[in-house]
Amino acid sequence: MKRNIVIPAAVTAVLLLVISGVRESRYTYETQPGGCVQVQGGGFAGRQYPGGMSMGTGTGGGLLFWVDQGGPELELTAEFPDRAVPVTVSLGELGGTDGTPVFVPADENYYKVWVDVSAQVMRTDVYRVDRRTGIRELWNSTYATEEVQAVPEAVPVET
Repeated sequence: MKRNIVIPAAVTAVLLLVISGVRESRYTYETQPGGCVQVQGGGFAGRQYPGGMSMGTGTGGGLLFWVDQGGPELELTAEFPDRAVPVTVSLGELGGTDGTPVFVPADENYYKVWVDVSAQVMRTDVYRVDRRTGIRELWNSTYATEEVQAVPEAVPVET
């Protein structure tokens, strides 16, 4: 006499794991936000005359155009309680008639474009939880730079 045997899905899964030689992972992983640090700095944009530029008096001023890509890089550091994280941000450069217009006054001064930069550095912590003991430990942390803001302005320089 033949009998049909019904094997529950959980038993089938365990049997497949045993047959294939794959075991269930001992750990599970959880993520959670690990904090946020704001970094700030500034520097001169690229592609400028070393001594700056003058629009001359009586012209009403003029415009320089700044683009947020290329140019020199600004090195900043996000200080977390257990680690310093380096952050590199581009200061951009002057470029033709494309980009953000920066007003230069008409006076006897020479001007260069200075860029104020700020960014948020977000930390995400990854915790490893032992399925057997329930012990939870910090396993890894990742860092992402977000909300980069750059504001260009013309500043007088000494000649």
